[in-house]
Amino acid sequence: MISGLSKTEHVITESKWHTLTLSPKDSEALWILRDKWRTATVDWFGKKSKEDDVAKDGGKVIDVKHIRNGDIQVKVLDAIGAIDLPESVIIVAPKIPIAHFNYIAARALSVPRVYQGDFGLQQGNNFLELVCNWAIDSIEAILRDGLMRDYKTLRTPLVTIKGRVNVAPTYLNLNRGNLAIDCEFEDHTVDTALNRVLKNALDFIGRNPGVSPFLRKRAKRASAQFTGVGKLKPQDSRAIPQRNSKHYVDALHFSNQVIMKSGVELGVGDSKARSFLYKTPLLIEEGLRRIIESGLAPVAVVKPRQMGLESSTGKNVSANPDIGISKDPFLVGDIKYKIQEDHWRRPDLAQSVFFAVAFESPKSLIVDFENEKSNPNGDVQVSHILVSAIGWDARETSTPEDSSAKLIDDVKAWLGRDKISFITDLVNQ
Repeated sequence: MISGLSKTEHVITESKWHTLTLSPKDSEALWILRDKWRTATVDWFGKKSKEDDVAKDGGKVIDVKHIRNGDIQVKVLDAIGAIDLPESVIIVAPKIPIAHFNYIAARALSVPRVYQGDFGLQQGNNFLELVCNWAIDSIEAILRDGLMRDYKTLRTPLVTIKGRVNVAPTYLNLNRGNLAIDCEFEDHTVDTALNRVLKNALDFIGRNPGVSPFLRKRAKRASAQFTGVGKLKPQDSRAIPQRNSKHYVDALHFSNQVIMKSGVELGVGDSKARSFLYKTPLLIEEGLRRIIESGLAPVAVVKPRQMGLESSTGKNVSANPDIGISKDPFLVGDIKYKIQEDHWRRPDLAQSVFFAVAFESPKSLIVDFENEKSNPNGDVQVSHILVSAIGWDARETSTPEDSSAKLIDDVKAWLGRDKISFITDLVNQ
């Protein structure tokens, strides 16, 4: 596959090793990006990564290995998006079908009502394309009404008086034969923090070969309408829409998603390397929790506050489940962005039991994913705690809507489930 006019496109799946044949320039850029993403301070989803994820990979996002014939092995750990190298583009696809991933991610990103009809969820072959599509749509809606302006204090030399005159600098100018009047005045300008964020997102999309030519063309056309808007400033990412700019909320949300997940742009010789990577476990966790919350309403479904436990030596231990269901008693669960296997994953089972004990929950839930090769794990009784595993149906033949309805039915059935009984003494019968 060819991306753009001259770049080779490689498609890989997250969290799996792939062997790629890259040019020396691309290989160098990939090694640099590996180190940059490991040290970058990226707000993946407004929260910290789980403790077990951090311990497992040490904060690594891209892993790279040389192999004997000169090729490169690359693995992107629990993140999807696009890596734009000088001569090629690596598209990182999710481990579940893109339609299912997009459906869940849309709920996690609080997609506005205008997008809730699954608009665009089947479009594009990667998540970068989807987020960029949302960003452009929402920015184009703002451009139809015109960019918001705000007052900004400017100080500049003018040939006529405007605003307040700075006497001392003007006097010095006149003594030097310069007729410029040093003026300070309020200007009603479009060069605001909100507009700079939107323009920066459009510029990123417009030059990124990881998205379709159609979207790049739309982004460049929209960016051309931001005449007078300057470059992004460090503090602009903290800009918040005010009463007169509430219509910017959606566009700002999606633009920040594009900007925050963009890697540092690197110079590699006379070329550039850049990336857009989105951490997937946090997206999946938030999306599934919101789907369950909607399906169980009016029963409250929350992200429980982290419970801190202290050992006898003063070391802190935390219990941080993903789901809390406000029943009597309080019930907890955990979301794993993993495919169900033929056996229980012992670390996940142990963690689920630990969460239940910490929150005094009589049962615990593990939500993961099923595909054509999965063998559901069902229920297991661990002492007085019932642990149940249910999966999102991520088969290629399943629709996200059907999988969502099945998940809600399974959670409701789990809520009504009591302890399971075992025949423990067949010998004496």
